[in-house]
Amino acid sequence: MPAAVRSYLTAGVALMGAGVITAAQIVPSLDEAETRVLEAAVSLAAAVGAAQPCSGYLTDGCDILATPSYSPVALDQSGSMANIPANLLNAVISIPRAFVDAVNDLSYSLEVTGNWWVYTPTNVLGFDPADPPKITALANLAIPFKPLSNAVGDHFAWWARANLPMNAGCTGSVGPACADPDAILSTMFLAPSWVLNAGYQFPESYNPVSDAEAEIGEEIPGSEGQETPWSGAYVKLDPADPVNSVLNYLMADPATNTPGTITLTEISATLDRFGKALDLAFNPFVPRSFLLKGWPYTALTPLFLPFVPTLCPTCDPENPGGPARPPQQPAEATILASTTEVESVVPSTVVDTTAAVADVALSAPAATAAARKADGVVNVDKTGDRMIPEPAAAEPVESSVVPGQDNPGEDLADEGLADEGLADEGLAAESGAGSAAEEPGSERVTKQRRGLNRDSAADSPRGSSARAAATESGEQAGE
Repeated sequence: MPAAVRSYLTAGVALMGAGVITAAQIVPSLDEAETRVLEAAVSLAAAVGAAQPCSGYLTDGCDILATPSYSPVALDQSGSMANIPANLLNAVISIPRAFVDAVNDLSYSLEVTGNWWVYTPTNVLGFDPADPPKITALANLAIPFKPLSNAVGDHFAWWARANLPMNAGCTGSVGPACADPDAILSTMFLAPSWVLNAGYQFPESYNPVSDAEAEIGEEIPGSEGQETPWSGAYVKLDPADPVNSVLNYLMADPATNTPGTITLTEISATLDRFGKALDLAFNPFVPRSFLLKGWPYTALTPLFLPFVPTLCPTCDPENPGGPARPPQQPAEATILASTTEVESVVPSTVVDTTAAVADVALSAPAATAAARKADGVVNVDKTGDRMIPEPAAAEPVESSVVPGQDNPGEDLADEGLADEGLADEGLAAESGAGSAAEEPGSERVTKQRRGLNRDSAADSPRGSSARAAATESGEQAGE
């Protein structure tokens, strides 16, 4: 069927453009008309629900899987010829409204069909369940007068059901999808219009493409789809339907044929919907597309493979002609899920660990003080850089200084101590630069350092020399 209606689609788009030019001149009116296109927008899932069957009189929003029915149009004898002039004027004024509705009908037919490059039950060579809305939509575009276009479209849809049947031997127009073209050609055009007018019994028929085949986008040998909605139906078309429908409109009360109004907002929304429907139907860069399957479907696939990540982000890079790659879980969702799992496990452990840490913290000061005392440590400076050991007791030294006499050794010793003190003060100044904000107790530490340095100076070689010199001087004085 895609090949059969492509030329009609081109003509319909051209007519739609002319209709939009005419509709743009209409003055905006009733507010309820602005919401009509929004209510008309439907998804593919809504096309197979509790809606009414598709027919020439109901296209946008119809159920493509519901069983269609036909009722001949009877001539309404209550009309008046005097209403014809007024209704003719209403028909002309209603042309823009008819065009907008026809574009929405065509958009719906493309939406329920899906992508024409993918092997699905709604994209089968022949007249599949999604094709009746296409036929009636194109009729409405070609004839922007609903009393006539609806009846013509309904008849044309029934004729296509009978003369363009699907066949398992040729379900597509490319590659292995059409292994036996004669199988489908031999069943076409067997029910001319006069046969349908006399009464025609549709044979039992099934869609040759199944949902399982649609999932992979390829034919599965031996697989078969659902029974068609018109399988086994009986129809007897009345050729007077278009004429009776037009006469009923012209002779009806003009108040019942009030021209439908449109707004610029509705026109914009209608065109936006139609553009999205065209992209949905004819964009070849989608998962399971024939164009990305390679040979024997097409020899052009290698030209597009380098651009697949950009042209088809949902395609599997390793198999772009196959099903879409599974969606990846966002990183944020993974982190949140992991955090939730951790929070559900940790609380009891945290309580026990906190209690244990509190016990250790309470006993730590006493243990630390005992350890420091055992090691001879009396204090630690605030920066934690150095631990001060407790000074060892100095050995007593016999004094040989004679009272009342000059003792050169004493001067030498004092001089050595003074040098050592200067060095110690330099060291203290260096270490005190990083701890200028010490507590008052730090003065005691500094004094202890100086006392320790003096004792160390006395034990140094220079200090020992000074004591030896003083001792020798004392002995010479005694002699």
